[in-house]
Amino acid sequence: MSNKELIKKYPWLQVDDPYGPGNWSDCWLDDLEPGWRKAFGEDLCRELDKAIKLDKCQDSFKFIQIKEKFGSLRLYATGYGPCTQEILAKYEELSKFICGKCGAIATHVSDSFWIYPWCDDCLKELGGVRLTSIHDWYGLPKGSTVEEVIEDIKDCFKYSDYWVTMK
Repeated sequence: MSNKELIKKYPWLQVDDPYGPGNWSDCWLDDLEPGWRKAFGEDLCRELDKAIKLDKCQDSFKFIQIKEKFGSLRLYATGYGPCTQEILAKYEELSKFICGKCGAIATHVSDSFWIYPWCDDCLKELGGVRLTSIHDWYGLPKGSTVEEVIEDIKDCFKYSDYWVTMK
């Protein structure tokens, strides 16, 4: 879907000031890593739109910044409620397991100067970067697959589980 179509369908994707700090586009979705946009950009918009309507925050929801940091998506926004918060956190968690470059399932995380999820094909472009398997990096249970982790996040993600380290 083009940016114009996305903004028409999801007005909250419109960047207020395309020349402001860090913004280079009229659509917030352009700030997603290309692989993440390909893998789940439209799903994120669809689910976020439903949540914004459930929270009745269509007039107040606004993105402040979208970026990658420490190997996952960061969705900074304001004017939202609990349903919207759930979706924002869900996609931040999901991004950890998706190659940011192409959208394939990540197999490794670069862990030297830049933490980032990579698939096997995109790894070939990296030279001399220290890598850790995604299973070891996130301490996934033995015998589990990244595909299962992704499906669990998609099907039964809970914000309260996401912040378990904060308890």
